[in-house]
Amino acid sequence: ELHFSEPWFYGKVAGGRKQADKLLREYVKTKSSPDGCFLVRDSDTFVGDFSLTFWAEGKIKHCRIKQDGRLFVIGTAQFESLIKLVNYYKENALYRRMKLR
Repeated sequence: ELHFSEPWFYGKVAGGRKQADKLLREYVKTKSSPDGCFLVRDSDTFVGDFSLTFWAEGKIKHCRIKQDGRLFVIGTAQFESLIKLVNYYKENALYRRMKLR
């Protein structure tokens, strides 16, 4: 559970998706090129899973991160931790050519 101390991890966000959108929207206002800005939070809909909220092409996007036992899964990609997942998508495109940052 090392991700709990990461600045991008918000855990359970009161207000859920709408509040996560608001937090990210306020944050990207401070950036000259906000594509790739993101946060990870507990999923409102799927208990035990997470939501990756990120900024791409002038819009907020959401992606479900499934927790399957000890693995964290996006699509077919599997990672041993949320930190490894985030680090992977900082080096490799998550959405079109956009990387997390």
